[in-house]
Amino acid sequence: MSTITQKDGKPCLVFRKPTDPEKAPYEYALGKSAFGNPPFLLPYVAKFAQALTIVMPVMTGNRNHALAFQALEHKYDDPASEIEQFAINAISTLSLPENGPSLADPLQRVTLGLRHLGYLYRKVEWSQYTKELHPPYSIWLDGNQEVIVTSEDLERWADIPESQAIEK
Repeated sequence: MSTITQKDGKPCLVFRKPTDPEKAPYEYALGKSAFGNPPFLLPYVAKFAQALTIVMPVMTGNRNHALAFQALEHKYDDPASEIEQFAINAISTLSLPENGPSLADPLQRVTLGLRHLGYLYRKVEWSQYTKELHPPYSIWLDGNQEVIVTSEDLERWADIPESQAIEK
């Protein structure tokens, strides 16, 4: 197992003993991703402790974040509820490097993945869920740039016409 901490201010995978020796590492994989390999949920520490995801070469989510916990606990539900679909897609989409420019600069064109995430956000009846599952979400880009994704961002992404979103 590993955790994500910082080295020279940037995210770094550090190998460590499993927190639960009864669980295999694959049990922390979300298992559902339209982007290839599923994201792994790892504990984030140091300045990344509150983040939902960090953009790295490997897709990960913060195992200690409430939304990631929701995704992990319900990853095999069929059909998945709206909150589960949103949680799994949020971790997958927000951890992809190709979404970094759109996350870093609101003037950049939005990707189809972010547009879809906005659509999934709208499907959730948020009044049914605790505030810890609600936005805002902290995302780290390139290790040194924190971006906060708000409900306004998600609504804006959902409003982007498909013809104006870029495919990555």
